[in-house]
Amino acid sequence: MKRIIVTKQKEGFSFIKYILFTYFKKNSLYEENLKNDILFIPYKKRLKTAYLKAICVFLKSKGIKEILTFDRDIKEVFKYNFSVIDGKNIYCAIFNNILDFMASGRLYEYEVVFLSDNIKEIRYFSEKCVKKVKNISILTEKPYLYESLKDLMMQKYGVTLNIRTKKEKLKKKNKIYVNSGPNRVFDKSAFNNVNILDIYNVYECVYNEIILYPDKKAKEYTKLLKCPYNLALAEFLYGEKIPDNLKIVNIKK
Repeated sequence: MKRIIVTKQKEGFSFIKYILFTYFKKNSLYEENLKNDILFIPYKKRLKTAYLKAICVFLKSKGIKEILTFDRDIKEVFKYNFSVIDGKNIYCAIFNNILDFMASGRLYEYEVVFLSDNIKEIRYFSEKCVKKVKNISILTEKPYLYESLKDLMMQKYGVTLNIRTKKEKLKKKNKIYVNSGPNRVFDKSAFNNVNILDIYNVYECVYNEIILYPDKKAKEYTKLLKCPYNLALAEFLYGEKIPDNLKIVNIKK
């Protein structure tokens, strides 16, 4: 067992077990909460840091290397101890499908506008979608960073990469804005009125959850976890062997 899903469970909380587990390292008391590849964390009101750290120790004793959780508090503590599965591999694999879904099947009429200072990621996604879209632009306050990428796109694809600044008016029609990095480079509310894809969730009013059509295996997990079949769960279930038949059914804010 190297990977596991960690989720909260309101039922079955015992204060005595909580104390013994958290402060006296009685790990055996939580064995029953570990069911196959899911750990259900019983809680009353909130998850204290000491409690989460004790759970980290418990999981490390089981040889866990990777975790999936949909709870921000758990993720904040666990990211220092485990590799957190976030669905990024599947996001990269089906990036064009995501854009096409947002464009209602008319991606060739759309301009994709990348924003962030993550040059490596912007280059990757630009090359991935360059033949599928009408135009590609970069919105940045540091246009000088992208001169070499601009030259590359022209030499390799014969495409003009538009470098824009925030001073230009943002538009919604036939445009998809894509945040390509975990560090925010513009105001948090700067893109409230446009179509912005932001799986890093650093801006407001963003499309950040891609929902997939669940197969039989996925349905079992979504029922247990009471969650939709998103990219992170798909990556947990299939790892690097990404199914060819993944179908997007919704992209939510």
